[in-house]
Amino acid sequence: MTLRKITERPVTVEMGTNTIIGEDIDSLKSEVNKIMGENFSKAAHPELWDGDASQRIVGIIDNWFYAS
Repeated sequence: MTLRKITERPVTVEMGTNTIIGEDIDSLKSEVNKIMGENFSKAAHPELWDGDASQRIVGIIDNWFYAS
């Protein structure tokens, strides 16, 4: 959930992994109730949003240093 009116990651809203709540406390309560009741969408994650970014970055840096 994004507790603002916009997000820098609109793909998360498009894919259903994020909901923009804004400043509406009733929307916040409703979304929290959905999550707590497991009555929410189990959408796919955006490509490469797998928690392995640091490993990929280390690999790129490693290749860059040792490619010379």
